[in-house]
Amino acid sequence: MKLLLSLMLIFSVVPSAIAVGSVTEFRCVTDRGLYGSNPRFVFRVVNLARGRMDYAFIDARAENEDAVVREVTRERTSIATLNDNRTIQRISDGFQMVGDGDGCEWVTLRMYKNSGYRRGFLRVKDGGCGSSGDAYVTVSCNVITIR
Repeated sequence: MKLLLSLMLIFSVVPSAIAVGSVTEFRCVTDRGLYGSNPRFVFRVVNLARGRMDYAFIDARAENEDAVVREVTRERTSIATLNDNRTIQRISDGFQMVGDGDGCEWVTLRMYKNSGYRRGFLRVKDGGCGSSGDAYVTVSCNVITIR
C-alpha cells in the first residue's frame, strides 16, 4: 500500500508538458516586421483539441532548455518573452499564450480556431523598462500534428 501511495505521489507531480497526449507543432511567421525583422518562430502544444492543454518543450538543446517557443530568425525579438512566466489557455475563439517579461514587457499570441489555428496575432505591450514599445502584428502558421 505504501508503495502504491508513493508511486501515485511521484506521478502526480510529473510536469504536464511531458504528459502523454497529442502534440501539435506550429511554424509561424509575422505579416510584417517586428522592430525591424520579420520573425519566424516555432512552438508546440499538447492536447490542442481536448483535455488539459499545455506547452510541449520545443528543443532541449536550445540556449534555454525550458523554452517552449523558439525563434528561427537570427535577431531576438519580443517573441522570446512568451517563454517567460508563461500561461496558455483555451478561449472561446481559439487559444492564447501569454508571456510576462517580469513586468517590463507582456506578449500575447492568440490563434483562432476558425482558421484551423493557422491565423492569429501577436501583441506586445511595453511596461516602460526600456523595451522596444508596443506592437501588433498578424501571424500565419503551418500546423503539423506530431502525434
